[in-house]
Amino acid sequence: MGRHFGYSCSRWLPDHVTAVSQATAASHLAAGMVSESKLSVVWNGIDVDRWQPDARARCEAREELGVKDDFLWLAVGRLEALKDYPTLVRAMTRTPERARLLVLGAGPQEGRLTELAEWLGLKQRVRFAGFEPNVARWMRAADGFVLSSRYEGLPMVLLEAGACGVPIVATDVPGTREVVVDGETGWLAPAGDAEELAKTMMRLMRMPPDARHAMGERARRHVAEHFSLEAALDRWERLYANLLEWKNAARHHRLPVWEILRRRSAHTA
Repeated sequence: MGRHFGYSCSRWLPDHVTAVSQATAASHLAAGMVSESKLSVVWNGIDVDRWQPDARARCEAREELGVKDDFLWLAVGRLEALKDYPTLVRAMTRTPERARLLVLGAGPQEGRLTELAEWLGLKQRVRFAGFEPNVARWMRAADGFVLSSRYEGLPMVLLEAGACGVPIVATDVPGTREVVVDGETGWLAPAGDAEELAKTMMRLMRMPPDARHAMGERARRHVAEHFSLEAALDRWERLYANLLEWKNAARHHRLPVWEILRRRSAHTA
C-alpha cells in the first residue's frame, strides 16, 4: 500500500515506466501508479544457453533422488501464501503412487506444509528441500514443472523450466498465461482448485513420452524466441531509442515527453 502511494505521488517524475508483464502493467494502471501513455511492457529474459536440457545431468540428479522410474514434478519458489502450495500438496493425493514432488524454496510456511504432507500420507512422495542455489540441476531432472500460484508478475521459474525443455502445468492466472501456451508448451488449470490441478497434472503424466518430450521442445523454442536475453535486450534497445527520439522531439517542440508519447499513442490507435 505504501509503495503504491509512493508511486502515485511521484508518477510525474519519470519520462517512462516499464512493467515485466501485462498483468503487472494492469495492476499499476488500476492503482493509479502511472498513466497509460508513460507505461510499456518489457518482458524479462533468461540465458537460454545456461538453462537447457542435459541428459547426463538429468540421469545423475534422478539417481541421487532415487526417482529413476518415477514421474518427478518440480516446484520452485518461496513458501508463502501467494504461491498456494497447500493446493499443490492436496493435488498430489490425487496422483498415482509413482508421482513424486520436489519443492525447492524456503519461507514461513515450510513447517505447516511439511505437516500437511505428512498428515495426507505424502511423506515419502513430497519433499521440501529448502533453498537450493543450483536450481538448473534439478530442473533438468524433472519430468514436469508445476506452479500453483494465485498471482504472478512474470514467473522466471516458468521461463527456466521451458528453456530446460520441461513441460509445464501452471495455474491460469495473470502473468502465468503470458508464458505458457495452453496445450502447446504446457497446460493451465484454475487457481485454488486441487482437484482440477490434479486432473491437469494427470493429463501431462498420461501423455506418451515422445509427445511430452515434444511439448518440452516447443516450450524451449517459445522461451528462446520470446524470453531470451537477446530478445529482452532488443526490446530495451528499441524502447531507449524511441525515448531518445521522443525526447529530442519534445525539446524541439517544447513539449513534455509524456505529451509526445500521448500524441504518438493516439496517432497509432
